Amino acid sequence: VDLTGPSISFTALGNTASTASRTMTASITDPSGVPTAGAGLPVLYWSVNSATGPFTAATATHIGGSDYQFTIAATVTPNDRVHYFIVAQDEIGTPNVSVTPVAGAASLTANPPAAGTAPTTPNSYRIVNTISGVVSVGTGQTFTSLTANDGGGLFRALNDSLAASGNLEIEITSDLTETGAVALNQINEEGAGSYT
Repeated sequence: VDLTGPSISFTALGNTASTASRTMTASITDPSGVPTAGAGLPVLYWSVNSATGPFTAATATHIGGSDYQFTIAATVTPNDRVHYFIVAQDEIGTPNVSVTPVAGAASLTANPPAAGTAPTTPNSYRIVNTISGVVSVGTGQTFTSLTANDGGGLFRALNDSLAASGNLEIEITSDLTETGAVALNQINEEGAGSYT
C-alpha cells in the first residue's frame, strides 16, 4: 500500500544575470510510479516578485527514468526575484500528491497536481546585475565596507545581487573597520570561464 506522494529532488536554481527562460531538471520517484504523460505530469509553479502568487504553471516533460524537465518562462528584469515550487502525484487509483518545499503547503489536488495554498517559503532565485574589473571599497565609494550587512557592504551585494562576468579586483581605498557580519559566499558567475 502506497500512502505517500512522490519524492521530489533537484538542485535549486541560483541567482543569474540572464533574463531568458530557465530550465531545470528534477528527479521524481514513487514506489507506485509517477506519470510520464497526461494530466498527472508533475508541475512547477512560479511567480515573479511574490512568494504568495499568483503562480503560473509549467508542466514537466518526462525526459527518461525518474527525470522531469521544467521551463520557467518568466519575463524578468534585474533585481526581480522568481519564486517556485514543484507538485507531483503518483499513479495509484486515488493519487497521493506531494510538494517541495512542503512547509505551509495545503489543499493538494491531483490531475494536474497542484497546491491550493503555496508553500510558506518557495524556492527562489534573483535576477542580478553583473560586475567585473576593479571595485573600490572605502570612504566615499559605492561600497564603504566589505562585510557590513547593509547597502554599503560588498560581500552582501556579491552574495545577493551581483554575478561576476569577468575577473574581479577589490581595491581598498581607506582604512576599514569590519564587523564581519556577512561572509563572502561562492560568487555566481555569468558567461564562459572561471573567474578570479
